[in-house]
Amino acid sequence: MLQVGRALMLSRGYRPISEFKHVAVVEFIKVEFSDELPRKLAFAFNKIRRKRHRVIYEQAGITTKREASEVIELAEEFVSRVKETLKQQDTKRNSVASQDRKFS
Repeated sequence: MLQVGRALMLSRGYRPISEFKHVAVVEFIKVEFSDELPRKLAFAFNKIRRKRHRVIYEQAGITTKREASEVIELAEEFVSRVKETLKQQDTKRNSVASQDRKFS
């Protein structure tokens, strides 16, 4: 989810900087999908980020199978929304490029 969020961020011309890159991506996603993204997904995105940090750097084995399944479902929904957003963005760019060629 983080990499997909980062890809969307980069496609919009933003790049997370500082030592808190993960937090920057989460905050960007909250703003980007403020009306579209269900609150549950925005909350889960940040929760997953924090849990990932704990699992990698502090304590292994704290994620249940149920929790993992829920995260997979949320990730699939998130990836689907970002793909649709990028597709719309690409369509707009192609439309503008097409109009530019007409006036050349």
